[in-house]
Amino acid sequence: MLFIVFIIAINSLSINSHHLGYFVRMKKRRTPQNKLGEVVRQERNRLGYSQEQFAEQVGFHRTYIGHVERGEKNITLGGLLKIAKAFKLSGAKLLEQAGL
Repeated sequence: MLFIVFIIAINSLSINSHHLGYFVRMKKRRTPQNKLGEVVRQERNRLGYSQEQFAEQVGFHRTYIGHVERGEKNITLGGLLKIAKAFKLSGAKLLEQAGL
């Protein structure tokens, strides 16, 4: 009986190929957060810092830096300026490097 309910639930949740394509396209989309995060990661690596070392330098938690680099967090203007200062860049230059 439980097995039949499971099969019915799976069938009712199935995603057709049209919807699956939508989700795949959404994942590939490069948001401004993703673009900025890529630049933050590149600059951090260029300077030879681990996420933990860099986070300590700018006064953030290591997991927050990870979220920023993956584009999972909307960074504040103050946070952007702290990160840019650590890279010896202006906030404008950091955004420019990200194509924003």
